[in-house]
Amino acid sequence: MIRAFFEGRVTFTIEGCDYMLLNRLRKFCVSGVQVKECSLCFTVPLRFQRQVEMMIARQEYTVKTNSNFFGVLNVFYSRLALSIAVLVCILAFFVLNGFVFNVKIIGVESEQERQVSDFVRSYGARPFVRKSNNSVHEIASLLPANFDFVAHASSKVVGNTLIVSVYTVTVAGEIQNSDIVATVDGVVTNLVVASGRAMVSVGDAVRAGQVLISAQRQVGAIDIERDEYGKLIQEGIFVPSRAVGEVLADVQYTEYGVGITFDELLAKIVERTGIQNFDRVEQFSAVDGTLEVVATINKSIV
Repeated sequence: MIRAFFEGRVTFTIEGCDYMLLNRLRKFCVSGVQVKECSLCFTVPLRFQRQVEMMIARQEYTVKTNSNFFGVLNVFYSRLALSIAVLVCILAFFVLNGFVFNVKIIGVESEQERQVSDFVRSYGARPFVRKSNNSVHEIASLLPANFDFVAHASSKVVGNTLIVSVYTVTVAGEIQNSDIVATVDGVVTNLVVASGRAMVSVGDAVRAGQVLISAQRQVGAIDIERDEYGKLIQEGIFVPSRAVGEVLADVQYTEYGVGITFDELLAKIVERTGIQNFDRVEQFSAVDGTLEVVATINKSIV
Protein backbone atom coordinates (compact mmCIF):
# COMPACT_ATOMS: atom_id res chain seq x y z
CA MET A 1 0.00 0.00 0.00
CA ILE A 2 2.74 2.46 0.93
CA ARG A 3 4.71 1.68 -2.20
CA ALA A 4 1.65 1.97 -4.38
CA PHE A 5 1.01 5.42 -2.92
CA PHE A 6 4.43 6.72 -3.86
CA GLU A 7 4.74 4.95 -7.23
CA GLY A 8 3.54 6.22 -10.62
CA ARG A 9 1.27 4.24 -12.94
CA VAL A 10 1.22 3.28 -16.62
CA THR A 11 -2.01 2.79 -18.58
CA PHE A 12 -2.02 0.48 -21.62
CA THR A 13 -4.71 0.41 -24.29
CA ILE A 14 -4.49 -2.67 -26.54
CA GLU A 15 -6.40 -2.93 -29.78
CA GLY A 16 -7.90 -6.30 -30.70
CA CYS A 17 -6.29 -8.02 -27.76
CA ASP A 18 -6.68 -11.67 -26.92
CA TYR A 19 -8.23 -11.38 -23.50
CA MET A 20 -6.48 -14.57 -22.42
CA LEU A 21 -3.32 -12.47 -22.37
CA LEU A 22 -4.79 -10.58 -19.45
CA ASN A 23 -4.38 -13.63 -17.20
CA ARG A 24 -0.65 -13.71 -17.90
CA LEU A 25 -0.40 -10.05 -17.06
CA ARG A 26 -1.90 -10.45 -13.59
CA LYS A 27 1.53 -10.99 -12.06
CA PHE A 28 2.34 -7.37 -12.91
CA CYS A 29 -0.26 -6.02 -10.49
CA VAL A 30 -2.79 -5.14 -13.19
CA SER A 31 -5.61 -2.90 -12.02
CA GLY A 32 -8.32 -0.69 -13.49
CA VAL A 33 -9.21 -3.16 -16.26
CA GLN A 34 -11.75 -1.78 -18.76
CA VAL A 35 -13.14 -3.33 -21.94
CA LYS A 36 -13.99 -0.72 -24.56
CA GLU A 37 -15.47 -2.16 -27.77
CA CYS A 38 -12.51 -3.96 -29.35
CA SER A 39 -9.87 -2.68 -26.99
CA LEU A 40 -8.60 -3.55 -23.56
CA CYS A 41 -7.47 -0.90 -21.11
CA PHE A 42 -5.57 -1.61 -17.88
CA THR A 43 -3.06 0.01 -15.54
CA VAL A 44 0.16 -1.37 -14.05
CA PRO A 45 2.82 0.14 -11.73
CA LEU A 46 5.49 2.14 -13.53
CA ARG A 47 8.19 -0.35 -12.59
CA PHE A 48 6.51 -3.08 -14.72
CA GLN A 49 6.19 -1.00 -17.89
CA ARG A 50 9.01 -2.70 -19.76
CA GLN A 51 7.96 -6.24 -18.87
CA VAL A 52 4.41 -5.62 -20.05
CA GLU A 53 5.63 -4.04 -23.28
CA MET A 54 7.68 -7.17 -23.99
CA MET A 55 4.63 -9.43 -23.50
CA ILE A 56 2.35 -7.39 -25.76
CA ALA A 57 5.00 -6.55 -28.33
CA ARG A 58 2.99 -8.19 -31.14
CA GLN A 59 -0.14 -6.21 -30.31
CA GLU A 60 -1.04 -2.69 -31.29
CA TYR A 61 -1.14 -0.60 -28.17
CA THR A 62 -0.75 2.86 -26.77
CA VAL A 63 0.86 3.88 -23.49
CA LYS A 64 0.03 6.71 -21.11
CA THR A 65 2.33 7.40 -18.19
CA ASN A 66 0.75 8.96 -15.15
CA SER A 67 3.47 9.62 -12.55
CA ASN A 68 1.91 10.95 -9.39
CA PHE A 69 3.16 13.82 -7.25
CA PHE A 70 5.86 11.56 -5.84
CA GLY A 71 6.89 10.18 -9.24
CA VAL A 72 10.49 11.22 -8.73
CA LEU A 73 10.80 8.29 -6.34
CA ASN A 74 10.15 5.92 -9.22
CA VAL A 75 13.73 6.49 -10.33
CA PHE A 76 14.86 5.26 -6.96
CA TYR A 77 12.62 2.17 -7.14
CA SER A 78 13.63 1.26 -10.69
CA ARG A 79 17.33 1.96 -10.10
CA LEU A 80 17.67 0.74 -6.55
CA ALA A 81 21.02 -0.98 -7.07
CA LEU A 82 22.50 2.08 -8.79
CA SER A 83 21.20 4.35 -6.05
CA ILE A 84 22.78 2.21 -3.37
CA ALA A 85 26.09 2.17 -5.28
CA VAL A 86 26.07 5.96 -5.55
CA LEU A 87 25.34 6.34 -1.85
CA VAL A 88 28.16 3.92 -1.00
CA CYS A 89 30.57 5.88 -3.23
CA ILE A 90 29.62 9.18 -1.61
CA LEU A 91 30.03 7.68 1.84
CA ALA A 92 33.38 6.16 0.88
CA PHE A 93 34.59 9.50 -0.45
CA PHE A 94 33.92 11.29 2.81
CA VAL A 95 35.42 8.46 4.84
CA LEU A 96 38.56 8.04 2.70
CA ASN A 97 39.08 11.79 2.44
CA GLY A 98 40.13 11.69 6.08
CA PHE A 99 43.16 9.48 5.28
CA VAL A 100 46.64 10.05 3.87
CA PHE A 101 47.32 7.92 0.78
CA ASN A 102 50.79 9.17 -0.15
CA VAL A 103 53.85 10.60 1.67
CA LYS A 104 56.21 12.87 -0.28
CA ILE A 105 59.62 14.06 0.94
CA ILE A 106 61.05 17.16 -0.75
CA GLY A 107 64.27 19.12 -0.21
CA VAL A 108 66.62 16.11 -0.01
CA GLU A 109 67.80 13.49 -2.48
CA SER A 110 69.10 9.92 -2.72
CA GLU A 111 70.37 8.51 0.58
CA GLN A 112 69.14 11.39 2.74
CA GLU A 113 65.66 11.09 1.25
CA ARG A 114 65.60 7.36 2.02
CA GLN A 115 66.67 7.96 5.63
CA VAL A 116 64.04 10.64 6.18
CA SER A 117 61.36 8.56 4.46
CA ASP A 118 62.12 5.51 6.62
CA PHE A 119 61.98 7.61 9.78
CA VAL A 120 58.71 9.29 8.77
CA ARG A 121 57.06 5.94 8.08
CA SER A 122 58.43 4.31 11.23
CA TYR A 123 56.95 7.10 13.32
CA GLY A 124 53.52 6.39 11.86
CA ALA A 125 53.17 9.02 9.12
CA ARG A 126 52.53 6.54 6.36
CA PRO A 127 49.86 5.86 3.72
CA PHE A 128 46.36 5.08 5.04
CA VAL A 129 46.92 6.88 8.33
CA ARG A 130 44.22 9.34 9.40
CA LYS A 131 44.93 13.00 8.71
CA SER A 132 44.05 13.72 12.34
CA ASN A 133 46.73 11.35 13.59
CA ASN A 134 49.33 13.11 15.75
CA SER A 135 52.19 11.65 13.72
CA VAL A 136 51.09 13.63 10.67
CA HIS A 137 51.39 16.93 12.52
CA GLU A 138 54.38 16.17 14.75
CA ILE A 139 56.76 14.47 12.32
CA ALA A 140 58.31 17.71 11.01
CA SER A 141 59.34 18.88 14.48
CA LEU A 142 61.17 15.57 15.13
CA LEU A 143 63.42 15.60 12.06
CA PRO A 144 66.00 18.27 13.15
CA ALA A 145 66.60 16.42 16.42
CA ASN A 146 67.15 13.07 14.66
CA PHE A 147 69.22 14.09 11.63
CA ASP A 148 72.35 16.26 11.66
CA PHE A 149 71.78 17.41 8.09
CA VAL A 150 68.25 18.73 8.80
CA ALA A 151 68.11 22.36 9.94
CA HIS A 152 64.35 22.78 9.75
CA ALA A 153 61.34 20.85 8.45
CA SER A 154 57.68 21.53 7.89
CA SER A 155 54.74 19.38 6.86
CA LYS A 156 51.32 19.91 5.32
CA VAL A 157 48.55 17.77 3.87
CA VAL A 158 47.49 18.58 0.32
CA GLY A 159 44.51 16.51 -0.73
CA ASN A 160 45.43 13.01 0.40
CA THR A 161 49.21 13.58 0.23
CA LEU A 162 51.43 14.39 3.21
CA ILE A 163 54.24 16.67 2.01
CA VAL A 164 57.30 16.92 4.27
CA SER A 165 59.63 19.79 3.31
CA VAL A 166 63.21 19.41 4.59
CA TYR A 167 65.77 22.23 4.79
CA THR A 168 69.33 20.97 5.04
CA VAL A 169 72.52 22.44 6.50
CA THR A 170 76.03 22.14 5.15
CA VAL A 171 77.81 19.27 6.84
CA ALA A 172 81.55 18.59 7.17
CA GLY A 173 83.29 18.02 3.87
CA GLU A 174 80.93 20.13 1.80
CA ILE A 175 81.94 23.43 0.19
CA GLN A 176 80.18 26.45 1.65
CA ASN A 177 80.49 30.07 0.54
CA SER A 178 81.56 32.59 3.16
CA ASP A 179 79.96 35.96 3.81
CA ILE A 180 80.31 38.68 1.18
CA VAL A 181 82.08 41.67 2.75
CA ALA A 182 82.87 45.20 1.59
CA THR A 183 86.32 45.69 0.09
CA VAL A 184 86.29 49.48 0.61
CA ASP A 185 84.26 52.16 2.36
CA GLY A 186 81.22 53.53 0.53
CA VAL A 187 77.52 54.35 0.46
CA VAL A 188 75.33 51.55 -0.95
CA THR A 189 73.46 52.52 -4.13
CA ASN A 190 72.22 49.14 -5.35
CA LEU A 191 71.87 45.68 -3.78
CA VAL A 192 71.16 42.41 -5.59
CA VAL A 193 70.98 39.20 -3.54
CA ALA A 194 70.82 35.94 -5.51
CA SER A 195 71.34 33.78 -2.43
CA GLY A 196 71.94 34.57 1.20
CA ARG A 197 70.71 37.19 3.66
CA ALA A 198 71.12 40.94 2.96
CA MET A 199 72.71 42.70 5.93
CA VAL A 200 72.63 46.26 4.50
CA SER A 201 70.17 48.42 2.59
CA VAL A 202 70.46 51.03 -0.16
CA GLY A 203 71.66 54.30 1.39
CA ASP A 204 73.68 52.65 4.17
CA ALA A 205 77.26 53.84 4.71
CA VAL A 206 79.51 50.78 5.01
CA ARG A 207 83.11 50.27 6.03
CA ALA A 208 85.71 47.98 4.52
CA GLY A 209 85.33 44.46 5.96
CA GLN A 210 81.67 44.93 6.87
CA VAL A 211 79.35 41.98 6.01
CA LEU A 212 77.08 42.90 3.10
CA ILE A 213 75.46 39.53 2.35
CA SER A 214 75.53 36.83 4.99
CA ALA A 215 75.87 33.17 3.99
CA GLN A 216 72.49 32.29 5.49
CA ARG A 217 68.95 31.68 4.37
CA GLN A 218 65.69 31.93 6.27
CA VAL A 219 63.72 28.71 6.60
CA GLY A 220 61.07 29.81 9.05
CA ALA A 221 60.20 32.10 11.92
CA ILE A 222 59.19 31.80 15.56
CA ASP A 223 56.90 34.08 17.51
CA ILE A 224 58.71 36.20 20.11
CA GLU A 225 56.19 38.62 21.57
CA ARG A 226 53.70 41.32 20.70
CA ASP A 227 54.47 45.01 20.56
CA GLU A 228 52.48 47.75 22.27
CA TYR A 229 49.99 47.75 19.41
CA GLY A 230 49.41 44.00 19.62
CA LYS A 231 51.34 43.21 16.45
CA LEU A 232 53.15 39.88 16.54
CA ILE A 233 56.95 40.10 16.56
CA GLN A 234 58.77 37.18 14.94
CA GLU A 235 62.38 36.10 14.83
CA GLY A 236 63.69 34.35 11.73
CA ILE A 237 65.19 30.87 11.67
CA PHE A 238 68.35 30.86 9.54
CA VAL A 239 70.59 28.05 8.31
CA PRO A 240 73.95 28.13 6.47
CA SER A 241 73.63 28.72 2.75
CA ARG A 242 75.45 30.21 -0.26
CA ALA A 243 76.13 33.95 -0.31
CA VAL A 244 75.78 35.17 -3.89
CA GLY A 245 75.07 38.75 -4.94
CA GLU A 246 76.32 42.14 -6.04
CA VAL A 247 76.54 45.41 -4.11
CA LEU A 248 77.21 48.76 -5.77
CA ALA A 249 78.26 51.83 -3.80
CA ASP A 250 79.52 55.35 -4.23
CA VAL A 251 83.20 55.20 -3.28
CA GLN A 252 85.12 58.41 -2.56
CA TYR A 253 88.86 59.06 -2.91
CA THR A 254 90.28 62.27 -1.34
CA GLU A 255 93.56 64.19 -1.62
CA TYR A 256 94.64 67.34 0.30
CA GLY A 257 97.35 69.86 -0.54
CA VAL A 258 98.60 73.39 0.06
CA GLY A 259 99.98 75.39 -2.81
CA ILE A 260 98.99 72.71 -5.29
CA THR A 261 96.49 72.79 -8.13
CA PHE A 262 93.28 70.83 -8.67
CA ASP A 263 94.75 68.92 -11.61
CA GLU A 264 97.79 67.89 -9.57
CA LEU A 265 95.64 66.54 -6.73
CA LEU A 266 93.38 64.66 -9.17
CA ALA A 267 96.48 63.17 -10.82
CA LYS A 268 97.56 61.83 -7.42
CA ILE A 269 94.16 60.14 -6.96
CA VAL A 270 94.38 58.57 -10.43
CA GLU A 271 97.88 57.34 -9.72
CA ARG A 272 96.89 55.93 -6.33
CA THR A 273 93.73 54.18 -7.45
CA GLY A 274 94.45 53.33 -11.06
CA ILE A 275 91.03 54.72 -11.98
CA GLN A 276 91.04 57.06 -14.98
CA ASN A 277 87.43 58.31 -14.97
CA PHE A 278 85.19 59.19 -12.02
CA ASP A 279 81.44 59.83 -11.92
CA ARG A 280 81.89 63.03 -9.97
CA VAL A 281 84.91 65.20 -8.99
CA GLU A 282 84.57 68.05 -6.49
CA GLN A 283 87.02 70.53 -4.96
CA PHE A 284 86.83 72.41 -1.66
CA SER A 285 89.09 75.21 -0.41
CA ALA A 286 89.77 75.84 3.27
CA VAL A 287 90.53 79.25 4.86
CA ASP A 288 94.13 78.26 5.48
CA GLY A 289 94.64 77.64 1.76
CA THR A 290 94.27 73.87 1.89
CA LEU A 291 92.72 72.41 -1.27
CA GLU A 292 90.62 69.23 -1.04
CA VAL A 293 89.71 67.17 -4.10
CA VAL A 294 87.06 64.43 -3.74
CA ALA A 295 86.59 61.96 -6.62
CA THR A 296 83.50 59.68 -6.48
CA ILE A 297 82.85 56.56 -8.55
CA ASN A 298 79.98 54.12 -8.41
CA LYS A 299 81.41 50.59 -8.40
CA SER A 300 81.00 47.09 -7.07
CA ILE A 301 82.46 46.77 -3.61
CA VAL A 302 82.34 42.97 -3.27
